Amino acid sequence: MLALKVTGLVVTGGAILGITRQAGFPYRQRVRVLEEWERALARLVPLIGWRHLPLKDACRLAVKGLPMIGPYWLRMVASLDDREVDFLTAFNTMVDHLPGLWAEDRPVLQEVGRLLGQSAAVYQEALLARGLADVSRLLEEARQQSQSDGRVMPALVGAVGALLLILLL
Repeated sequence: MLALKVTGLVVTGGAILGITRQAGFPYRQRVRVLEEWERALARLVPLIGWRHLPLKDACRLAVKGLPMIGPYWLRMVASLDDREVDFLTAFNTMVDHLPGLWAEDRPVLQEVGRLLGQSAAVYQEALLARGLADVSRLLEEARQQSQSDGRVMPALVGAVGALLLILLL
């Protein structure tokens, strides 16, 4: 009987530790995705403004080394190469399928795509700077939320788990 109780406590404790670790994951993932967006947009500015690359080529180069958003951007560029969709549709589809973004992030990023897809290359540098400022603002909000809520949630889940273990004793 004692062995069964100890086994139950160990299994329950392991499950609680796993759930506690995962409680802060959405906050950390959002910060990482927005950091990569900020890097990608910062890389696009010189590629479009100084090197005058076409948007598709600039997008390919901007996301190199960005593992969370890179594959989605490359898939978007590939759909543009097939000429099946326009830039705005492909960009919005990419933003909709990106993991880690929250509901308030998507409209800001879709606005960046709308501005990029509907403007001449001369104006894209200024529009990218504005989009970069918006993404930087979102990133700062996400970092603050991760600092507060991202730490509170695992602590809260851990406390509930500890209470459950005490009740099982």
